[in-house]
Amino acid sequence: MNKVVGYLLTLAGIAVLALGFKPVQTALSVTLPFSNMITMILGLVLALIGIFLVKKSSSSAQSPEVPIYEGKNIVGYRKVN
Repeated sequence: MNKVVGYLLTLAGIAVLALGFKPVQTALSVTLPFSNMITMILGLVLALIGIFLVKKSSSSAQSPEVPIYEGKNIVGYRKVN
């Protein structure tokens, strides 16, 4: 679930970041009540939070397993913490 929220926040951040540029505002005929720099910073913060959530959820995957050998044969696997 965190991964989906992370992707949505990243997309929203990119959209808000794009709104900080004057050509995008004129193309969409949007006027913002605050400065373009604040809009760009807000978009960047949203995108970074989204990327952090995506990375965090992907790193909490299953822990790696190493083989247990008995001679030359693999007899099982052990999880590494």
